[in-house]
Amino acid sequence: MKKVWVDANNQDSYRPDSLTVNLLANGTETDKSVVLSDENDWEDSIIELDAKKDGKLIAYTWSEQGLPEGYTLTNEVTEGIITTLTNTRDLGSLKIKKTVHVSGTITDTTLVDGAYIFHIQSQGAVKGIQRTVEITIENGKAVNARIDDTDARIEEDGTVIISGLQTGKYSVIEDESGLGEGVTLTKQPESLITVDKDGTAEIPTAEFINSREAKKPEFEKKIKDTNDTTGETSGWQDSADYDIGDAVPYRLTAKLADNVSDYLKYHITFHDTMEEGLTFNGITSVTVNGTEVTDYELKSEDHSFDLTLTWTGEEGKRIADASLNEAEVEVLFTATLNSDAILGSYGNVNEGSLEYSCNPKVDSEGNPSEDTEETEKRLCHLLHLQGSR
Repeated sequence: MKKVWVDANNQDSYRPDSLTVNLLANGTETDKSVVLSDENDWEDSIIELDAKKDGKLIAYTWSEQGLPEGYTLTNEVTEGIITTLTNTRDLGSLKIKKTVHVSGTITDTTLVDGAYIFHIQSQGAVKGIQRTVEITIENGKAVNARIDDTDARIEEDGTVIISGLQTGKYSVIEDESGLGEGVTLTKQPESLITVDKDGTAEIPTAEFINSREAKKPEFEKKIKDTNDTTGETSGWQDSADYDIGDAVPYRLTAKLADNVSDYLKYHITFHDTMEEGLTFNGITSVTVNGTEVTDYELKSEDHSFDLTLTWTGEEGKRIADASLNEAEVEVLFTATLNSDAILGSYGNVNEGSLEYSCNPKVDSEGNPSEDTEETEKRLCHLLHLQGSR
């Protein structure tokens, strides 16, 4: 008598320590049996059996005493005097799919990169089965996976298959204790996952989505002051005083969102409005991360202007230049204090704001969203005093 187990090398310790197999003669139990275990390599024999009864050959067979839970007898082969019984555990699989979003859309930035941990636990009648799965996200995609410290393969659809599970129900839970700053779990299985025997049903998928809101752009508006007596020029500040006819230097700065590369198309528009006492002269320079650019759109009037910068991905793809994430944009311009300037402490107010793309999603036809938001207005006060300063 020989016993063969098909149970993923007893990975969940479901195999019994021993198994009693009774000997049957012509279908009737005898008083003879063998006890199989690791100690005898699951193999034993009974000798000195009667060959005939009442002149007829006796047909000997075997019957397992109490088949272990979760196992079925899948094969019985007799070759000569050796009978082999094969017990197979009903095993199945489940999948885990990890997706990461920034501001509600799939991302290829590094904002939600890291290792995500999942715990699989058997429930109900199936006891004591546990798995720990680690999925590593890089540039928004699953690149590595481990199941109980063993490397696992990432499928083409981004899922990880956990196989060799006893059929039954399982909970699949993400460990939220190690999530990065600002990252939250926004989708997870709402119920237990049912694992069926491989080949009998579609492998179920436990889907998880983690999200993080993108950082919104920052905007500042500043002015410089020059002392008529000393000729010294101040740093960038919120107010200054000049005389009629002076060209006044201004600076607008923006720090872009940290997920620009999630967009197919991203734009910012500097809006600047001046009171009647200031006349817009023109743009001095525009730089992105310290490099001067000229491919901007400028719409201007005597007392206002709008300057727009646009970045677009190639061939309908997302913007590839990751250096635009949190890029520093600077606009320098001058305006002349004219004869309509207000004299005194009220000053001649110049206000600005930044309008920016805020939705990286696309519509049903793949067109980028045109949704925008705008920062609060920032003010600079220009004081005109009669006489010298």
